[in-house]
Amino acid sequence: MGKTYLEAGEPASAEKELLRAQELGWPLNDTRPLLARALLGQGRYAAVRELGIEGLTAASAAQLLATQANAELAQGEVEQAQRLIALAIEKQPGTRDPLIRLAEVRVLGAQGETKQAIAAIDELLGYAPELAEAWSLRGDLLYGESDWDGAKAAFAKTLSLSPQRFTDRV
Repeated sequence: MGKTYLEAGEPASAEKELLRAQELGWPLNDTRPLLARALLGQGRYAAVRELGIEGLTAASAAQLLATQANAELAQGEVEQAQRLIALAIEKQPGTRDPLIRLAEVRVLGAQGETKQAIAAIDELLGYAPELAEAWSLRGDLLYGESDWDGAKAAFAKTLSLSPQRFTDRV
């Protein structure tokens, strides 16, 4: 149920359900990475940072680290975010996990490596073309490069995949 709430854009409800699942003995690999995303969605960055990777598989640890990188980026801590992404990739070399790849692209963008970020997002979209969040991020990057037509097309694709994304309408 926590995952459903998270996907519906209700991170507080997701947190409640994920904590309940943990109390009932659900595997941490199924709950902790999602809990981190729920906390991030509420802007509770310190709580995201406090979650540990102990007891998680490499894949779940990498997802948690990527979410922690996003929390650091939200606070302007680009260097720490880069370290966390490096750890995530170390846990899952050659990963194609969209959550990890999106965080990596955000770090590249925050470092001013826009061309590299666009290349990475295009690679991600090559194997995950239905990922609205990736199209939105591509639009942001292209907008930052003054590629208005490219940004408009990326945002249009985002809205075709996820019509409820209000921020991509503006």
